[in-house]
Amino acid sequence: QAATRVNGDRAGAVSVASWRNHDKAPYRVAEWALANNTNVDFFGGGQMAPPGCREIAYDAMPDVLARYQTFVYLPTVIEPFGRLVAEAWAAGCEVVTNRLVGARYWIEGRSEAIENAAEDFWKLVMNA
Repeated sequence: QAATRVNGDRAGAVSVASWRNHDKAPYRVAEWALANNTNVDFFGGGQMAPPGCREIAYDAMPDVLARYQTFVYLPTVIEPFGRLVAEAWAAGCEVVTNRLVGARYWIEGRSEAIENAAEDFWKLVMNA
């Protein structure tokens, strides 16, 4: 719904995470930005937050995501689902991520099932 309110006026790139450890890899996002001659705005908190990172309330996230063309998240360890990746995709962002993010499976192969993807993932894990 937030995406429809911006009327197509999207621009730039964003990365959002709970920057609590090195594995979230804001440096990889910065490398991507440099390689693509693009500025990336960072949101989220944590001791590993990159310089200039801004805190954001979760309920403000849809409106923030809807302002950006591209969402970038490139962790260095497995992210079993990656809710913000799925939320950025649902908000209409082009998603740049790697194969370490589980949400990519649903976005690329089962987009019709993404609303239940996190629940399906945990059902699978708990029944294993």
